[in-house]
Amino acid sequence: MEFFLTLPLKGLHPNSYTYYIIIKGLCKDGFLNEATELLRSMEDNGCPPDACTYNTIIRRFLYGKHISKALEFVTTMRRKGAAADMHTTFLFVSLIMDHVVGDSGKALLQNYFEI
Repeated sequence: MEFFLTLPLKGLHPNSYTYYIIIKGLCKDGFLNEATELLRSMEDNGCPPDACTYNTIIRRFLYGKHISKALEFVTTMRRKGAAADMHTTFLFVSLIMDHVVGDSGKALLQNYFEI
């Protein structure tokens, strides 16, 4: 991350794939706040996030059962014309069927997806 932040100082500008790699690493290491901040800054830096980048963050929120946060990003992703991939869709379906999520989480998912 430190190296990534120094790129503009060296006259280098990261592209969407560079952002994706950093965001994926942050998510993997549990730094979701930092990953979401970086995702939000992508557009300001001329690199709109693609579906792959959104799906990476959405999946991490779903793994942690942070359904409302995941749905926020799904809404944003859909508004920008991107779609959930097969793996992300499977996670949503699994959560709807999972007894650990609880009734409120299931209701949130079912209402969002109009199931």
